[in-house]
Amino acid sequence: MIEVYIGEEKKKIDHSKVKKVYIQGICGTAMSGVAKILLDDGKEVFGADNNFYSPIKEMLQSLKIDLIKGLKPENLERKPELVIVGNIMPKNHPESIAVREKRIPYTSFPELFKNYYLKNKVPIVVAGTNGKTTTTSLLAHCLNYLKEKPSFFVGGIPLNFEVNAKLDGGKYFVLEGDEYETAYFEKTPKFWHFYPSISIITSINYDHIDFFKSYDDYLEAFIKFIEKNKDQERIFLCKDNCKDLLKKLKKREFSTYGFEKGSKGWISKIIKQNINGTAFELKIEKEKYLIEIPMIGLQNIKNFAAVFLVLKNLNFLPEKIIDAFKEFKGVKRRQEILFKNDDFILIDDFAHHPEAVYITLKGLKENLKGFKLLAIFEPRTNTSRTQFFQKKYSKSFEFADSIIILPPPPIKEGYKPLDLQKLSKSLKKSGKEVLAGVNSEEIIDYIRKTLKPKTAIVTLSNGPMDDLPQKILKLFL
Repeated sequence: MIEVYIGEEKKKIDHSKVKKVYIQGICGTAMSGVAKILLDDGKEVFGADNNFYSPIKEMLQSLKIDLIKGLKPENLERKPELVIVGNIMPKNHPESIAVREKRIPYTSFPELFKNYYLKNKVPIVVAGTNGKTTTTSLLAHCLNYLKEKPSFFVGGIPLNFEVNAKLDGGKYFVLEGDEYETAYFEKTPKFWHFYPSISIITSINYDHIDFFKSYDDYLEAFIKFIEKNKDQERIFLCKDNCKDLLKKLKKREFSTYGFEKGSKGWISKIIKQNINGTAFELKIEKEKYLIEIPMIGLQNIKNFAAVFLVLKNLNFLPEKIIDAFKEFKGVKRRQEILFKNDDFILIDDFAHHPEAVYITLKGLKENLKGFKLLAIFEPRTNTSRTQFFQKKYSKSFEFADSIIILPPPPIKEGYKPLDLQKLSKSLKKSGKEVLAGVNSEEIIDYIRKTLKPKTAIVTLSNGPMDDLPQKILKLFL
């Protein structure tokens, strides 16, 4: 049985008898994953969205899901037995009103998971501002490599699977835990619904200012998430990146990891690092482990350390875990190398929070010796498109040699938009070459005219960027 709304009332229905499910906002990374879980459960699935972007569009098409352009009441004429409401849907949207008036059962996907798909599973939830998608993907891959047949749900597409979710027969269910809003009728963070047996918190940096009105509110969301863990001894926190959270919870004991000495999983030494990967030493109690990974950057080293610590805690053999690491292919749009030769490198990345932009560019600059770094950034999230991070973004591009900034989308009422002129001026003061407020055609023209050998281009956005990475790729093919 699952809890749903019918009209404005809460009711219970037998989900095992539901055959036809409609998903609102199906091209979102989360909602597309919900579609895949439902398909694996034998449901007939269709969905709608206002736009369909790569790479989710291609994934949905490969799954042969019926996709409708535009969210509108007519979509309900297909008579779904259940509607999964995405958090893009406001209460007063004509389609939301029609769902209630037609008394079609509706719910959010976190509630559906809590009440149904996580039952009789061991939920492992990866949360945090930055790094959670890669960490979730890696953990799912490792458990699969270790023959555990895990179910998983990721806010990106792991390249080892080519889909962002799967319902499988093993006992583990690995989920990316998003702290953002659940739905218009459930104004709580999504990850509060998952009640993990094991959890990882990768980092804490204030984000989602439209949902969390203060940094304390943001921290409180993670504190409540921790309280919902079934086993308080199986909470793994990055000591480097969660200092404010650990201060708030100073009376509690957690399994910590990171570069700070005193962490249970202490990254004591980076042995080598280049564009092809990293080798580092991890100390756990009196044991030392040499770990080789096919990724670069401090955040990724910490992500792998977290997964190693969790899997060792679950009694998997260290040598088998290390073998699994070597087979990890990464995640689409997470430091994804689209093109590489001796003179040019093109990398597509999801970084958008100022801290993530800084860490990503720092890692690339340190490991791409002899290359100039051109960063192309789109401030697209509800927070990044405002002036809230105005000063922080002026420092985020320290390791880029030149920067292109796309214009942000319209902002929500009550917020001031990111001032591109001011940001551009600030970056130029630090000696950067900056192009701001330009569209994809102008960017392609600029690259075509100015590109020189030994240049690495990295695109940074949580959105499709008008297919800009693919358009740049065509310049090299």
